[in-house]
Amino acid sequence: MSNKSYFSFATAMAVTDTGDFFQLRNAASMTSRILEIRVWQTSDTTLAINDVRFRVGSGAGSGGSGLTERSNVLGMKAPSAAAFSLPTGDVTTFIQTVSCGWAITTPFVWLPTPEFQLEIPASHSLGISLETADTLTIGCGVWWKEE
Repeated sequence: MSNKSYFSFATAMAVTDTGDFFQLRNAASMTSRILEIRVWQTSDTTLAINDVRFRVGSGAGSGGSGLTERSNVLGMKAPSAAAFSLPTGDVTTFIQTVSCGWAITTPFVWLPTPEFQLEIPASHSLGISLETADTLTIGCGVWWKEE
């Protein structure tokens, strides 16, 4: 088991629909476990409720902006997972789905205990999206470890 954990984030993403705004795509060589997810928005001051949705599936979108993975070990890059913002397709064929309410005027933090951490099998992906279409400028950060 690896003790390396990784972090990737994107800021100022213009989100206007319910498609994935962040994806973590695993390669065929390793399983990842999600340690923490943070979502924030900077464009709306009206109190509203939306749901943040995390889905693990075997299909993944394509394209999007590649993000830099940062490690807890200086200079190490995540060898088997790649993070993307605003991909052109969504994660499909779901094996796990989590949906959490979010009051959008405050940052959303999902920090699960170990038994509730999402596991992303090899060759699978994590997609993060909003449950209801909204027009927001969103930031998202994801921490994960590889096993």
